[in-house]
Amino acid sequence: MNIFSAIKNKAYIIFFTLLFSCEYIDIYSIAGSDTADSHFDENKNYQEHAKPEIEDTENFSFLVISDMHYYDENPNFGEKLEKLRVEYDAKFLVANGDISQSGLEKQYSLFLDDMKNYNGVFYAILGNHDVFNEGHKTFGSLLGQYIYSLEIGNTKLIFLDTSVGTFGSKQKEWYENELACDKQIIVFTHYSFVTSTVQELISMSNSEDEYYFIDINDKYDVKHVISGHLHKNNASEIRGVQYQTLTTLSDKKNAVLLVSIKNSEITTTHLDLPED
Repeated sequence: MNIFSAIKNKAYIIFFTLLFSCEYIDIYSIAGSDTADSHFDENKNYQEHAKPEIEDTENFSFLVISDMHYYDENPNFGEKLEKLRVEYDAKFLVANGDISQSGLEKQYSLFLDDMKNYNGVFYAILGNHDVFNEGHKTFGSLLGQYIYSLEIGNTKLIFLDTSVGTFGSKQKEWYENELACDKQIIVFTHYSFVTSTVQELISMSNSEDEYYFIDINDKYDVKHVISGHLHKNNASEIRGVQYQTLTTLSDKKNAVLLVSIKNSEITTTHLDLPED
């Protein structure tokens, strides 16, 4: 057997090993037919989210993290996030998608176990990794709805599902109804819409959805859109809307975003994840 045949055989072994391991390859997601509209319909079956208890609803701060990718061990993020919560008086935490590596219940359980060390309220949305192995259903049963909104004083937070790369017609209709309000709006979506180098539409599998999102955010004067997915920090302004992308929490440096609301002003600051 020559060296090329040996390499070829090893490649086949690796391929089929991965293929039949649901930890790595999700056969359902490859051959399945999940759509954004089916996610939207299922979302109604899960527990609604209560608003955080905040005394001064015009002046408060919260933390945002993304792409934790809990897999087979606890990374112990919870204690470190608790330190930031206390230091900055953060009223709640947003986990902006890709909580799990492959949508498995044990991975969500790792996240929930870790968050027992975080003594505050947290909210979450779906990422593309979270829907592997029908993980959106596990997410819903353990973490509640993944498409929802919260009104806190003059601020409205809207949490979207972009986990399958499209918005879907039902979510679009819901989103526009949510935007029709007299509050300053912050939107959370896992998929990003601009690269770190140029203002280039990116990520969503349906380009029409990308143009739709940029246009409707401009139309309704959305203030801020916060996303993840790219594992890189980036900030861009398009038509007066601030688009901010977060890196993975595992990067630790500048991996947590502090969002501060002071009346009608929204400011953001990158924080390092504290050391052990």
